[in-house]
Parts: sequence; structure tokens; C-alpha cells
Amino acid sequence: MNKMEVLNGELILVTVINGNNPKIFKATSFNDGKIVFENSDYANPNLVEYIFNSEGFKRTISGVENGKSTTYTFDFERMD
Repeated sequence: MNKMEVLNGELILVTVINGNNPKIFKATSFNDGKIVFENSDYANPNLVEYIFNSEGFKRTISGVENGKSTTYTFDFERMD
């Protein structure tokens, strides 16, 4: 589950992977169809980026896994 909400005037992303505690990220930048969320308390992911367009959106998560920088990108298409 992923959920964006405004909390105390800040845009927050809450992510929950089955069986784990929620991870909370704060938006550090947003403009023209792109939002970047970060939380340096986490190793992986510590950055979540959304890029929106008319066809859908792309979600990229980045962090450190087994001592190495790791990035995963997921593409989501709009369904009419």
C-alpha cells in the first residue's frame, strides 16, 4: 500500500509492504509532474520518486542494499 497525504502542511508518503511496519517519507521537492520523497533513516529505500504524465506514472525507489546502491523503476499505465 502507498498513500500520499498532507500532514501538518507537509506532503507525506506512507508505504506498507505486507507484514512490515509502515515507512514514512517526506516530500523534498515537487514540480511539473515530479515528486521526490526522502527519509535518510532508512537504507532501502531512502528515496522514492514519482513522475506523472498523461499515460500514467513512473515510480522509482532508490537505496542501499547489501552495501551497494540500488534502484528499481516501476511503470504504471493509465487505464480508461
